[in-house]
Amino acid sequence: MNDNQSLEINVECNYSNGLIHVAFLIPEGTSRITVTDLNNGGKISEPIINGLHTTPIGYKAGTYHIKIETEIGIYTGYLVLK
Repeated sequence: MNDNQSLEINVECNYSNGLIHVAFLIPEGTSRITVTDLNNGGKISEPIINGLHTTPIGYKAGTYHIKIETEIGIYTGYLVLK
């Protein structure tokens, strides 16, 4: 297992009821989540405190880029709502 693989299992990110939930197994210091709506370029950027965070994005159909920056690394992913 390389360092990138071990980083990937440290954070869980999921969407339910209009909210993106982020939880770190082991907090990685100062962290921030940025969610970009790829349809209109709108962005939400918020700090993650104590390794847990919930970001409201609603239910609008579209593709969203999710970026989580920490003191240790950067995690990225996409969410597609239909």
